[in-house]
Amino acid sequence: MLKPAFFLSFIILGVIAFVLFEVEYRVDSLRSQFNEVNRELVADREAIHVLRAEWSYLNQPERLKKLSQKYLALETARPRQIRDIGIIPFRDQNLAAR
Repeated sequence: MLKPAFFLSFIILGVIAFVLFEVEYRVDSLRSQFNEVNRELVADREAIHVLRAEWSYLNQPERLKKLSQKYLALETARPRQIRDIGIIPFRDQNLAAR
C-alpha cells in the first residue's frame, strides 16, 4: 500500500518540477523580451527628441523667410487679385460621380 502512494507522490513531484521549470523558462523569455522592448522604447524616445529639435530648427520663421525669398518668387497679393469664392466654377456632381 505504501509503494503506490510513494510512486504517485514521485510522479506528482516530477510533474511539478517540470511545470516549474517551464514557467521559469517562460518568465526568463518574457523578461528578455521586456528588456528589448524597453531598449527600443528608449531609442525611439531619443529619436523623437532629436526629430523635435530638428523640426524646431527647420521651422524657424527667420529661416523660412530667407528660404522663401531665395527660392520662391512670391509677391504680396494685390486687392484686385482677391476674388469671391462664388465665381469659381464647380464641377457638376453628376459628372464627378462617373
